[in-house]
Amino acid sequence: MSPILIIILSQYDTTFSSPHLLLALPALFAVSPIHPQYIQSLHLSLLAVRRCVQLRDHVSAGMTPELECRAWTAFVELGMKIVGASLSSNDKADGKLARILENEHPSLHHYTHTLTIQHAQLAYWQHNYKFARALLRRHVSTLSSMDAHSHHYSTHLTLVSFGLAANPVDISSALHSLDAILTLSERWGDPEVAFLARVIKLRALVSASSWSDIFPLLDTLETSPRPPVVTLVPQFKSELRASLELHVLALGVLAHIQAGHSKEASKRIAKLHTALDSGVLERNGIRDGVVEVPIQANVPLFIHVTHPRVFFHFAFLLSAVAMRDTTGRRPKPKIFAMEGLVVCERERPKKGHRSVGRYLPWTSLRVHHDVEERLAKIEADLLCELISICIQRSEFDDADEHLARLIAHTRTHQLWDTYNARITLYHAHVAHASGEFDRALKCYRVAAHLAGKEERGGCKRTGGDDVHAGVAIARFVSVAAQAGEVSMRLGIARRECNGEAIDDRFKRWGSEVAKECRALGGTLEAVGRVLEACLSEEIVLAKNHLKTSLNLTTQALDNHLRALVLALVSSHYLHTATDYAEMMLTTARQLAAGLGAPASKSQDPQFHSQNRSDGRPRKVGNAPLGLWVGRRFMELYRRTGRDKRARQQDNINAEFVQALKDIEHRMANHDAMDVDQTVPYH
Repeated sequence: MSPILIIILSQYDTTFSSPHLLLALPALFAVSPIHPQYIQSLHLSLLAVRRCVQLRDHVSAGMTPELECRAWTAFVELGMKIVGASLSSNDKADGKLARILENEHPSLHHYTHTLTIQHAQLAYWQHNYKFARALLRRHVSTLSSMDAHSHHYSTHLTLVSFGLAANPVDISSALHSLDAILTLSERWGDPEVAFLARVIKLRALVSASSWSDIFPLLDTLETSPRPPVVTLVPQFKSELRASLELHVLALGVLAHIQAGHSKEASKRIAKLHTALDSGVLERNGIRDGVVEVPIQANVPLFIHVTHPRVFFHFAFLLSAVAMRDTTGRRPKPKIFAMEGLVVCERERPKKGHRSVGRYLPWTSLRVHHDVEERLAKIEADLLCELISICIQRSEFDDADEHLARLIAHTRTHQLWDTYNARITLYHAHVAHASGEFDRALKCYRVAAHLAGKEERGGCKRTGGDDVHAGVAIARFVSVAAQAGEVSMRLGIARRECNGEAIDDRFKRWGSEVAKECRALGGTLEAVGRVLEACLSEEIVLAKNHLKTSLNLTTQALDNHLRALVLALVSSHYLHTATDYAEMMLTTARQLAAGLGAPASKSQDPQFHSQNRSDGRPRKVGNAPLGLWVGRRFMELYRRTGRDKRARQQDNINAEFVQALKDIEHRMANHDAMDVDQTVPYH
């Protein structure tokens, strides 16, 4: 951008006296929001439009009402770009004169829609939510059959976005607007618009955790007439349909993960990988994040879809979450999480370089900021998933390293308030698994407090479409933290009371937490069943709870929790059904050994001496569970007279005991380092 142009446009002379030329300049100056001179282009465009508006006082300039209305509308659009990107403290993009001109000249009525949408968006950014939605509802009532179909659709879509981004989320208002879109699309014969409305409805229901309504709609979308998504995605005539098919697959994976249907989720993940490998995100209509909606009317309709960069990163996160089995030498969840982090690191813009990605020239800087914020959240979620995998596999040093990286990442990108409850919960899990019970109890309480505060709206959230998801996550973290505290206190009480009854007050609280776990479904439903089994005094009832939990974990392929449930089930049959108990213990031992197996056989302890002097903990899987299972085997072997097997098991148990000592030694060193770091501050 030449500084001469800025000087010329900023001066009030007759150099640029043609309104047609001045109105054409913004299109010539338009560049992508990641262009290094994007700010200068906005500045020049604003100067040109402002110069054009000033020509209305000069009769010789030939400003017609049409040109003046165009100038004011362009001024509003540029002002919205500047305000939306937080490039100006003045948040007034005034379009009153354009409204006056439009009312005085009925031929300018087609500007009403653009100005109303911009006015509502500005009011929403100013946190005047009721006025913004009332303005759009009034605009909907004034639209007639003579107006463009795209005006009807875009107004309802804006109402949907406002409803889903409200705090609290107004799901009923969003669904009402979506039903209106479905009615209009059926009347005007726009099947692509109807499919779009159903996909948005599915996303809204998933965000609102309305699982009873999700699967019927999901079945309708997956069985709608279309080419097979596995092989024919590049052959779709509509880029919109191709993009929406990817969203249906992703939402289907999330729904089946929540329901615990691991096989169904795996099928959809495989289809999603095939579709992405076919290069569907590189299609001309998708790679910019904006697609055209095919409608019968002449006026086109363009919408923003999930940017391909966001969807590509999200595919790694979705794959890591969908593949629940963390056992084995190279568990797939860990592979996808680590590869996703590698992609995030590779695409992170380096100092002095442009950001990665493609945007259309008229895309605002706010859209680019939203994409970068979503990518930062996806990277944080990948780190969260990797931390949970490391905790399940007893890789505590790696978990601490990833926790430190997650804290730094959330601090850098101003995401700490969003992730502080989850980070605290991970600290509680690490302390719990390492035997630091006092620290774990404190972290559980803090995590529940922070999550409860966020769930009640104590943490201020910026406007966006993830408000409902944030509340749901806060609810999940709060219940999970309480469940962790109940399980820990239950274990401590069982160990210290020597068979005495547990306090009634604690049992009531534990039962309430268990009910909340079951209400949330998914993994927490199985956890709630385990808590109820441990709190129950009736053996038959406890067995039924454990049987239900075992079915849930087996169906969900959650082998980490399944190993614990198998061990608990076996404890009920040690004296009544020895063969059945031994079978359960064998499976639990295999799963416990797989939770932390080394990456290669050369690193396996069985190929080395039992005594390690390098200071690193032994990789024997889940050592506490392995030791518990080993001691139960010792009891069975001695009771049935298998002395040789008992001696072998005794040697194996010694390895588990040494592994637990290594964990205790690690935590002692960790505490010593914390004390050394706090001495200068005292």
